[in-house]
Amino acid sequence: MPPQEERMRSARREVSSSRAAGGNNKDLLSASARLKDLLEYGPKVPATGAGSGGSGPQGSNTIELPPWFDWDKFQRGQRYFQHNFFTMFAAKLCGLLAILAIPTILRVLSLTKQSGTPSTAFKRYLSTLDHMLSWYEGDLLEPTSKAYQSLAAVRGKHDAAARKALKMSSSSVPLSQLDMVLTQFAFMGLAILCPNKLGISPTSSSSREADEEGFIHFWRTIAYLLGVQDRFNICRPSTMETKAICRGLLVNVLVPSLRSPPPAFGKMARALTNGMWALVPVLDAHAFLRYTRSLMGDKMKDEDTKPYTMGKDNADQVQGFGGPYSRFIFNLVRFVQETLLGIRIINAFLRPYLNIQLKFAIFLAHKFPFLTITHTY
Repeated sequence: MPPQEERMRSARREVSSSRAAGGNNKDLLSASARLKDLLEYGPKVPATGAGSGGSGPQGSNTIELPPWFDWDKFQRGQRYFQHNFFTMFAAKLCGLLAILAIPTILRVLSLTKQSGTPSTAFKRYLSTLDHMLSWYEGDLLEPTSKAYQSLAAVRGKHDAAARKALKMSSSSVPLSQLDMVLTQFAFMGLAILCPNKLGISPTSSSSREADEEGFIHFWRTIAYLLGVQDRFNICRPSTMETKAICRGLLVNVLVPSLRSPPPAFGKMARALTNGMWALVPVLDAHAFLRYTRSLMGDKMKDEDTKPYTMGKDNADQVQGFGGPYSRFIFNLVRFVQETLLGIRIINAFLRPYLNIQLKFAIFLAHKFPFLTITHTY
C-alpha cells in the first residue's frame, strides 16, 4: 500500500478512536477532513509567497490581524503560558526535538548552518526563545511593539531560508505548509495533548477549558501571521477539533519519523540538548529523546535502542536509553512533572520556583553571555 494512502487510513483510524473516547462528532469529522487535506496537499503548497500568508504582501513589514482575531482569548493564552513558564518551555523543547526528525525541516536547518553545534544551536534557539517570549508578552495591535516587529523579522527569516533552500534543493517546494504546521505543533501540540504529563496547570481551578481555548487561539493567530494558510492551520475555533488534528499529526507523522529519523538527526538532536543545557542543566540527549517519545505515547522498547548517527565515527549518536545518568534524569523529569507538579499543594510552590529559575537563567544568558556553558560532547 502506498505510504500516502496508509497515512490517510491511519488518520481516519485515529479520529475514529477519538470519537470512541467521547469527542464531538461534528468536530471530529471536520478534523478528519482537515487532516486528510493537510497530509495530501500541505507538502505541495509553499510556506512563503503569494497566497501562503495571513499578513501583508511578501517582503513588506505590514501585519494584518485575521478577521477572527479575539484580543481577550489571545491574552488568555498569554497568561496561560506565563503561569506555566517552565513546563511550557519543556513542552516546546520536546516538540523542537521531534520535528528535527522531519527530513524537509532538518534539511532547511542544515542549510542555514546555525544549529549543527552546541554553541550555534544555543544562539539560534535562544533567539527563537526571545522571539517567542516577545509574542507572549507583547501587543500585536501596536506597530511599535517588540512583538509586532519580531513577527515581521521572523517572517523575513522564513522567506530567506526558503529561498536559500530552493536554490540548493531539487524540490520545487523546499519549505511547505506542512513543514510550517509541524513547526506550529512543536510550539503548542504537546501542551494541549498531554498537559498532565507535563505538569501544566490551569490558571484557576475551573479554567482549564478557557485556558486551552485561549492558548489555541494564540497559536492560531501567530501561525496565521507567519504564513500558515487558514486551510492548513491546525489551531481551530474548536478545542476538540484542534486536539484531534494534533493527535493525527502525532500518530501519522511525528512518531514514525522519530522511530526512523534521517541520518543527520543525531547530530542536530545532540546540538539542541547540549546547547540548551546552559539554560536547563538537567538536559541529556538520551533522556530527552526518551522523554519526548514517552510524552507521545511511544515508549522506547529494547528494539528501538539502536543509535541515531551522523557521519562515520558515531560521535554524534543518541543511542537507546543511555547510561545510568541518562536513566536517572529521565526518571527525575517524569517524577517532577507528572507526579510532584500534579499535587496541588506542591504545584503552588514548585511551579513558581521553576518559572523563576528558568527566567533567571535566560536573564543571565543575555546579560552575562561569558557565563554560558554548553556541552561539546
